[in-house]
Amino acid sequence: MKRFPVLCSAALLVLSLTGCDSNASSGSPSAVSSAPAATPQTQKPTITISKVTEHYKSDDGKVVLLNSEWNTATVSIPGNEGAQAAVQSDLDQILETFQATSQEYRQDAETLYQEGEPIAADPIYRAPYRALNITRARCDGDVISLVIDETSYTGGAHGSDYRYARNYDVTTGQVLQLTD
Repeated sequence: MKRFPVLCSAALLVLSLTGCDSNASSGSPSAVSSAPAATPQTQKPTITISKVTEHYKSDDGKVVLLNSEWNTATVSIPGNEGAQAAVQSDLDQILETFQATSQEYRQDAETLYQEGEPIAADPIYRAPYRALNITRARCDGDVISLVIDETSYTGGAHGSDYRYARNYDVTTGQVLQLTD
């Protein structure tokens, strides 16, 4: 008796699925449908995300001064190269800023190492760390939305995390603000 409701639900599901196709098997020409050829399907934007990891060592190669990893995002908006270029330019600027800051971290660590800071001899030394993580939140015909996480660790008990979203209008490539 406990199986009866489950069997009824399964039978109802099978009937509803086969009921959708019953006209097609009757052989009547009106049962065949096709998409109109006059309305081409527009392609949605795509985002390709790749990860890069770098370990910057001291000039003498003895110590890792900075571990850095970042994602690169490549955007494609078929049929709208202007919007694609605008979005890609903004993403490239975010990456350039991250890489410039990472270079500053590496130079600071190199200076400390050259000044004799005992980082190489410290058994619990952990190299500074920088990361830029980009993940896709939304990508459709209206909006491209990415979540960007920047993480830094320069020593001590805590690092820093900074998370924000970057939203783009697919038709114009503009960065969308809250007021938009």
